[in-house]
Amino acid sequence: MMDYYKIPMWTSMFSNIIMEASGLEAEYGLDMHFLNRAKSEGISILEVESVEAQLNMELNYSDELQLYLFESGLESLNNVPAGAQELVDLYNAWKKGDEEWLLAYMFITDEEESIFYTPRELELMAEYNDAMMTQRNTGMVEAAKQIEGTHDFASFQAAGGTPRETTVRTVFSIDIHEGTGRDSAGSSYEWIDVEVTGDGFLYNMVRIIAGTLAEVGYGKIAPDDMVQIIASKERKQAGPTAPPQGLYLKKVYFDEEAPEIKTEKRG
Repeated sequence: MMDYYKIPMWTSMFSNIIMEASGLEAEYGLDMHFLNRAKSEGISILEVESVEAQLNMELNYSDELQLYLFESGLESLNNVPAGAQELVDLYNAWKKGDEEWLLAYMFITDEEESIFYTPRELELMAEYNDAMMTQRNTGMVEAAKQIEGTHDFASFQAAGGTPRETTVRTVFSIDIHEGTGRDSAGSSYEWIDVEVTGDGFLYNMVRIIAGTLAEVGYGKIAPDDMVQIIASKERKQAGPTAPPQGLYLKKVYFDEEAPEIKTEKRG
C-alpha cells in the first residue's frame, strides 16, 4: 500500500489534475478507442497491462529520474490552463490524423535539445524512453530463451487435441520482433511478432507460448519462472492461450535443412 504514496504516484496525480482541467475523459483515450474498436469488430483482447506492472516499472526508475519527473510535474502545476490546452491540442491532432503535428510533439530536434535541455536531462529522458519502450519487452526475450531446447511441453498443451505418444518437443528458436503499421482505416498501431521454430508442436502450443510470453511482458510472470512452468507439466501454470488471429505457418523444414537449436540444450 505504501507504494502508492511514493514519488511516481504523486507525479501521476499531477498529470491527473491537468487532465481534469482539460475536460477530456477516459473515453477519448487511445486505450479505450482500440478496446471499443476491437469489441465492435469481434476481436478478442488477450490482456491489458496491469496497474501493478506499470507501478513496478515506475518504481524501478532511478532515484534521479523519479525526482526529475516529480519536479517537472510540480512545475506544470504553475500553469495548469496551458497544460490542459496542450492535452486538448494533442487530442485534436490525433483525432484529425495530423501526423506532422504529432511527430513534432513527440520528437525534439537537435536544435531544441541544445536550447531547452541540459545534457543530464537528455540522459534522464533516454532512461525514461528505454524503460517505457524497450525494457517492457526485454523480459519476453529472456523468457523465450528458457523455452528453447528439448523439453516436455505438457504445460503448453491445451485439452481437446489428438492424444500424442509424447509431449516432448524441441524448440530450435524463438525470435521476437516489434514494429509499427497502419490498418485499413489509416490508424497506426504497434505489433510484436513471436516466431517459433521447432520439430513439431502440441495442440495450441505456439498460442500458449505467445500468451505466456505476453504475461511476462506485462510483468505478471517473471522470466525465470519459465523453468518452473515447464518442469511442472501442468497447463494451469502457463499463461493464457493467445487468440488465433495472426497465427500462421511460415515454413516447413525437411530433414536436410532442419535448423539447429539456437541456444544450449536445456533439460
